[in-house]
Amino acid sequence: MWTIRLGACGVSIISGVCMGLAVVATGPVEAAEMFQLESATTLPSAGEPRWDYLDFDARANAVFIARRGDGLAVVDVTGRTPIRTLDNSKGANGAIFADEFDRGYVANVDGTVTQFELSTLKVLDRFKIDDGDLNSGFYEPVTKRVFVLTGERPETSTLIALDAKTGRVLGRTDIKSKKLDNPVVDGAGMIYVPDRANSTIIAISAKDMKTVATWTTGECVNPVPLDIDKADRRLFFACRGSKPVIAVMNADTGKIVATLPGARGPDGLVYDPETKLIVTSNGDDGNLLVIRQIAADEYRLIETTSTRAGARTMAYDPKTKKVYVVSAGVSFLSTEPGPKAPTRVFHKDSFTLLTYVRK
Repeated sequence: MWTIRLGACGVSIISGVCMGLAVVATGPVEAAEMFQLESATTLPSAGEPRWDYLDFDARANAVFIARRGDGLAVVDVTGRTPIRTLDNSKGANGAIFADEFDRGYVANVDGTVTQFELSTLKVLDRFKIDDGDLNSGFYEPVTKRVFVLTGERPETSTLIALDAKTGRVLGRTDIKSKKLDNPVVDGAGMIYVPDRANSTIIAISAKDMKTVATWTTGECVNPVPLDIDKADRRLFFACRGSKPVIAVMNADTGKIVATLPGARGPDGLVYDPETKLIVTSNGDDGNLLVIRQIAADEYRLIETTSTRAGARTMAYDPKTKKVYVVSAGVSFLSTEPGPKAPTRVFHKDSFTLLTYVRK
């Protein structure tokens, strides 16, 4: 049998690092599937290997990596080789796929959007839709629109709607928040937005872009990554507050139905309806947390797998069940005494795509 021990941070402390779940064998060990590193592929960098969102496209069988300084990089996950970096995509923060229109969009940090053909990766246009930086975006199938969110703001963030085929701006709505993170859709016309700044989840109608409800996230402070169980109408999110927490919310009422210990620095979360597993990627602790859905309101933390420090954003292949994260070697150099923050220096040729598979 197994004994599970939780440390003071809600998870086990190993060598001063919050590692999630400590599992101690106290009897015969039974074979079990777990995430294990399948490959580590180093990718070239023109400058500092800064990045944000990762997205997986099944049609291309590729991971799209928003590599700000370099642009949107496309990596073939079968051959583990770069396909290309999209032209005119420097400043990339996240990719958006509108498969039925053969269109992809890149949200860029200068307030522009890069439009490209998904089938050919040919860039069609780059145009400005906001004065500030853009954080992320998503495709909404009922309205057949692409929605893009602005990045961090002094007071008010903006949700911008585009025609998925043409890229024409169709509308925009302001939300009283300094920082919104990447939303999810339920496929029936609702958008759910994690409001990191105010510790709420905002439900928005995709059709008219009006707020339907705003729900507090309780002890799960500063929600960031979010996903949805469309069948059971449950929202899953991980939070960056001082107490690492993962929460489950009823998508119709806003009621928190379950909470579990989380890890530090969550930035990726995915729910797989076939395996009933929830996976989060956590950059500060350098791990994946795996939660099993027992029932709509019952969940169990079953696994912690170490990755690398900084591996925060994540892409997921629902067919192969593989998880993709990226990281890079970094040093923090203290050049002078005092409270001044140390200088961050990325290591040359260290940007790495890590692939994890259950076996």
